[in-house]
Amino acid sequence: MAVDFKRGFFVMGIWGWAYAMNLIIKHTVRKPRPDAALRRIAVKGYSFASGHAVTSLALYFSIAKFFQPELAAMPQLYIAVMAMPFLLGLSRVYLRVHFWEDVIGGWTIAYAYFCFFAEPLTAMHAEWLRIILAAA
Repeated sequence: MAVDFKRGFFVMGIWGWAYAMNLIIKHTVRKPRPDAALRRIAVKGYSFASGHAVTSLALYFSIAKFFQPELAAMPQLYIAVMAMPFLLGLSRVYLRVHFWEDVIGGWTIAYAYFCFFAEPLTAMHAEWLRIILAAA
């Protein structure tokens, strides 16, 4: 199987914008994390929205979108790809670095982001890619 740079570019573009959007949300809301004495690991920063929930769901939805033929040929991989964001979000609650609402809010934000912005971002990235490849 050959490496498909174009689809990878689109996946990482959607992930990158989701990451940037989440940073803006975190620094706007500024919700504190659960008490440091209760956490199972040391973390810094704000709690809402869970960056792991936002970016993992955006990443895995975009993988499902752009690599649908490959995933359809391997149903077990498709299930694993779709389960990962939810397992990752649950791990953030288990580690006591986020409240439930941070994770559920992150999933909701990522879902809305993907529904409303995946197509326009893909079109924008396609234009950027055309310019980059034309200059090369």
